[in-house]
Amino acid sequence: YKAEKRFEDAVQCFEHALSIQPDAGAIHSNLGTVYNAWGRPDEAAQCFRRALECIPDHPELLGNLGNSLLAGDHHDEAIAAFARAVEIDPGHVRARANMGVALTEQGRLAEAADALSAAIAHDPEYADAHWNLGLTQLQAGDYDNGWFEYEWRRRLPNFAMRHPEGPAWDGKDMAGTLLVHAEQGLSDSILFGRYLAELPA
Repeated sequence: YKAEKRFEDAVQCFEHALSIQPDAGAIHSNLGTVYNAWGRPDEAAQCFRRALECIPDHPELLGNLGNSLLAGDHHDEAIAAFARAVEIDPGHVRARANMGVALTEQGRLAEAADALSAAIAHDPEYADAHWNLGLTQLQAGDYDNGWFEYEWRRRLPNFAMRHPEGPAWDGKDMAGTLLVHAEQGLSDSILFGRYLAELPA
């Protein structure tokens, strides 16, 4: 039901399962993932809290709780959940990276960059952490590093951009044709369109 986005049916199934096994942390967790997919982060957070009562200090559950709290704009609580997940499992790169996202949303850019860099240190190929580090650096005015890290968006599987054939331009002198295409929203296209006139040089 969840895979088919039949969220009400999925909730009914998990609630029925909980009526049989009310202390099954995995069922509470699965119910939380349904509420997250349904766009109801506050209900999801309640489910993950209940799951943690059944399975205390489980780093994955703490990470899921943090994600729900972050989606519900409860940044301080989200950061605390992510920090606890990392305390229990220092190699939990998603919790480190998502803590960086929460810190960025609070404007705590230096702390956010530290959290995201720590995630990358544990998993140098974790594209989501690189991309979010780039966003954080750009907000902080660190454009050289920020634009470099922002290129990792190309490796995000669900990032809304085309992938034309051939290599991406690296900014160096070249001969031949350069394909320029819109990547994200209309405002970005307008903002960066002003640089088209400079490309021939």
